[in-house]
Order: sequence, then structure tokens, then C-alpha cells
Amino acid sequence: MTHLYSILERLNNPKLSKVEVGQRQAFLSLLADAHFGAKSRVLSVSCGEGIWDYLVLNGGFGIASIDATDIVSCPVSLSDQKLLESKGDWHFHQVQTDSPLPFDNDLFDLIFHQDVIEHTEKPYSFMKEQYRVLRGGGMYCWNAKSLKANELH
Repeated sequence: MTHLYSILERLNNPKLSKVEVGQRQAFLSLLADAHFGAKSRVLSVSCGEGIWDYLVLNGGFGIASIDATDIVSCPVSLSDQKLLESKGDWHFHQVQTDSPLPFDNDLFDLIFHQDVIEHTEKPYSFMKEQYRVLRGGGMYCWNAKSLKANELH
């Protein structure tokens, strides 16, 4: 049986690729420059095993709440779910591929995902649906790149 590494084990992995280290540093830098607050609503699209969510909640950005989604039942281990919940208000929502997200329009201040869009069948629809739930002035980040909501038109 393969050992699944915890969030903390992955963060402290000495064999981490330079690409992933660079992605993490760029993402954290974007968040530091954005000045989010404790009441900011955050959407983690295709949260995977939760490491990016942990970086957001533990990064000192003042973000206290994340709605995490994925197309599979929660891929975050139970111990890592508890770790995320200890860092903030973390909730998982299973979503359907190419279906509307279960959130109101203009709800989120930050939406992010890493290495996801290239796996979608309809990338335009995928991004359009996220834009629907992003509030005006919010930030959309993917693969450590970001756009403000008004730059997405």
C-alpha cells in the first residue's frame, strides 16, 4: 500500500521540485500583496489534498474561511481536514464536472486553483462559472498567476 503524505510532510519534503517551490512562493507573494481580510470569502477549486488551502489559511494573510471543491468525494485525508479546520473555517463541497457551482453570484473575494484548467473539457465554461461567483474587485488566481475581476472581460 502506498503511503499518502500529509500536508505537513509534503510542505517539508526536501525533494520538492523547484517548479513547485516556485509556484508556492509566487502564490504566497500574490496573496501577501492583495491584503485580504478575515471576512474575505475564498474558493479553492479542485482542492486536491489541501496543501494550497493550508498555505492560504496558515500564511498570515488574515483569511479565515475557505470553501473547497472537487469533483470527487473529499480528497483531503481526515487528519488533514482536522489540520485545515484548526487553521480556519474550512468546508468541502463536492461538485459536478461542467455544472454550475453551488454558490451565489459575486460571493468570493479570492478564487484559486493550481494545475486544474488543463484537465477540464470546457475550459471557457470552467472559468466563466468561477467568474460568476467572483465578486467585483476580487482576485482570480491559477497556477500562481492572478487577475482582478475587472481584468477578466
